[in-house]
Amino acid sequence: DILKPDKRQSAYDYFSDFWKEYPRKKDRVPAQKAFAKLKMNDLLMDKLMSALYRDIESKESQEHILTKQENFIPYGATWINKRRWEDGT
Repeated sequence: DILKPDKRQSAYDYFSDFWKEYPRKKDRVPAQKAFAKLKMNDLLMDKLMSALYRDIESKESQEHILTKQENFIPYGATWINKRRWEDGT
């Protein structure tokens, strides 16, 4: 069930995996709090990370990352709270 937490990995491990890949490394604590509200499991984490990689690899994101225009990359908490992994699915 997508709403039940997965016992194979801790919430901290899931968040660490997400944060390691997230391109804007500011305001970790609010992002961690937003992430903790999710009932994370392997299926949800796969969806979330697939969408994150898709967003990072988009031409627009690449330009912002390469030119260090972080103001165009949402904070991690914003990306999580707005459920951005559901965009374009």
